[in-house]
Amino acid sequence: MHCTKCGKNLPPGAAFCAHCGAKQGVGAGAAKAAGTPWLAIASMVAGVGILGGVGYWGWNNYAAKEEAARKAAGTAPSALTPVAAPAQPPPNPDEARERAEIVAAQAALAKHIIEEENAAKARSGVK
Repeated sequence: MHCTKCGKNLPPGAAFCAHCGAKQGVGAGAAKAAGTPWLAIASMVAGVGILGGVGYWGWNNYAAKEEAARKAAGTAPSALTPVAAPAQPPPNPDEARERAEIVAAQAALAKHIIEEENAAKARSGVK
């Protein structure tokens, strides 16, 4: 136990400080105990952060091991590896014309959107 005024060591349960004479009361212990919940909360937050970091590291480590095992075994690619789209038969002339019209319409729409955005910026004074 320490004195609330001078900080010197006191015997447990002392009512007065032997060095400065300050009264030691229940309020002094309560003042120190008031900081204790913050210490507990900070410890819990740190513990959760550490556990989360360890879990994330373990998950990444496990995923790397699985990927290495798949590569070594020559089995199916992982979900992270892009897979080529299945080959489709060449389109007939009508489908090719329709696809070309769709691509042209998308390009025209994108150009129109850019023009509208630039006009809105000009009206608002944004560069």
